[in-house]
Amino acid sequence: MPFVVSLILITFISFGLIKFQIRAEFFDIFGLTVFGFFLSSGIWMLATKKETPDWVAILIIIIGLLGLFVDGYLVIRVFSSI
Repeated sequence: MPFVVSLILITFISFGLIKFQIRAEFFDIFGLTVFGFFLSSGIWMLATKKETPDWVAILIIIIGLLGLFVDGYLVIRVFSSI
C-alpha cells in the first residue's frame, strides 16, 4: 500500500511540475506532510506490534523527526520573512 501511495504522489508531483509550474516552497510544505506520515507510520508500527521489526519502526521515526525538524525550520524561516 505505501508503494502505491508513493507512486500516486510522484505522479501528481510530476504532473504539477509540468502543468502548473510548482514553486520550490511547495516541496518544503509537502516535505512536512511526508515526514509527518513517516513519523505516524513508525509510531503505528511500534504500537501495533505488526510483523515489522522494532528497529525498522525506530528508524522510520528518527527519519520522520529529523525531516520534520529540518523542513519545519525551512518553512518557518522562509515564510516568516515574507
